[in-house]
Amino acid sequence: MRDEPNVNNEMKSADESYAKEMLGRKEGTTSKKVLGLSWNCNEDLFIFEFLALAKRADGLPITKRSILNIAAGMYDPLGIVSPILVSVKVLFQELCSNKVQWDEELKDEEKKRWVSWIDYLKGVREISVPRCVYRVPQGQINCFLHGFADASSKAYCAVVYFVCEAFGAFTVTFLTSKTRVAPLKTQTIPRLELMSGRVLAKLMETVQNALKEEVEIKGSRMWLDSKTALWWINNRGEWKQFVRQRVNEILRITRKEDWAHCPGEQNPADVGSRGELASRLKENELRWRGPAWLSGPKEEWPVSQICETPQSIDEEKKITVTVTGMTNKFGISSIIEINAFSRLGKLLRVTTWVKRFLFNMLCIRNGTEKREGMLSGSEIADAERLWIKSSQDELKSDRNYEDLATKLKLTEHGGLLRCKGRLEHSDLEPESQQPIIIPRDHKLTKLIIEECHRKTQHSGIRATLGELRSRFWCQREGRL
Repeated sequence: MRDEPNVNNEMKSADESYAKEMLGRKEGTTSKKVLGLSWNCNEDLFIFEFLALAKRADGLPITKRSILNIAAGMYDPLGIVSPILVSVKVLFQELCSNKVQWDEELKDEEKKRWVSWIDYLKGVREISVPRCVYRVPQGQINCFLHGFADASSKAYCAVVYFVCEAFGAFTVTFLTSKTRVAPLKTQTIPRLELMSGRVLAKLMETVQNALKEEVEIKGSRMWLDSKTALWWINNRGEWKQFVRQRVNEILRITRKEDWAHCPGEQNPADVGSRGELASRLKENELRWRGPAWLSGPKEEWPVSQICETPQSIDEEKKITVTVTGMTNKFGISSIIEINAFSRLGKLLRVTTWVKRFLFNMLCIRNGTEKREGMLSGSEIADAERLWIKSSQDELKSDRNYEDLATKLKLTEHGGLLRCKGRLEHSDLEPESQQPIIIPRDHKLTKLIIEECHRKTQHSGIRATLGELRSRFWCQREGRL
């Protein structure tokens, strides 16, 4: 057995070594691990150290499994060095698309890209960024957020900057970024640009929610270098499903007035959408400070007119409306199956909805105002006239129609056949003086009689016929 004091000293030494390793402290340095990030507390810098990661990669075989291992070891929740990491993500996606096995040695081209990426990490060793966003007391500054988004065929990216105005001077600080590898299913560049705008909108919302308790944000602006994507966002129209869903999501959390166009060469998100080697990213002022005009007044911001482009037209939802002229042979009965209805009210409501749908399709084509809201009484009355006319068209095709027209003195008023007789000299309502004739064997006649029976509270044949004859005339209706 060893002495108790010696055992305690060894345990204490082991605990200190473990703490140093876990907290990232090194002998002779002031770096510490805070929430997984290395922080130089003396200079107040976040530090990304690549040398240890590169050395670990040297000790692994060059396979798909090793690439995923190293990529997962780069912890960057704020997306500060995401342009470096996105290059590896693109490489990994290509390996998966080519069905490379997990432990299969990479071929020449892929192996060269991986080795080059590791060599640049060794050359840079580390990248440091300031942790502090602003140092001026809050009451003396105006704070703004500016976001940029861009896309390439390989990936798309969103970047957010914090702009602080104090005493007439502007300070721009990189806040966060987010990159996404482009989907395997090939998409057009304008669609990818719209996807990057969606990521930017959500990222901006996250940043605003995180800062609202700390500082008052006076305004925000989001920039794209794609006029096609901006046209989609600023003109909420009838786009195809892919574009419509993403535009609706963007406008749910942002305003279309907050989106603007910037030249492609001045878009810092371009770096993240294409990937960047570590050495070039460290010296890229556009990435860390944004475009030069971001440090100036609003009058220096770029101004571009957003207009329709050929790519935006391709995403318009094509609506074809076919209007068929109504003839004696084809009418509403060829569109709606009347035998499927047991109540007149339901038949008329369904017919009205169908007519409104066709009306709104014509409005979209002609650019006029659509009809919305609950069904009106006039619309239902129009549907009833449409069915009555359809039934009378069948009556006209009957071989005995000429005799019937002479006997009942049928005349046409408002497109409907009415009976004329001695009742027109009575004091009854105009509709009762000249009732509408309906064919005896038509389904509509049966529905009308059943509706009259319900209106009279099932009071019997005499009351039902009285209700029916107040508007309609049907031969031998008592036998129905």
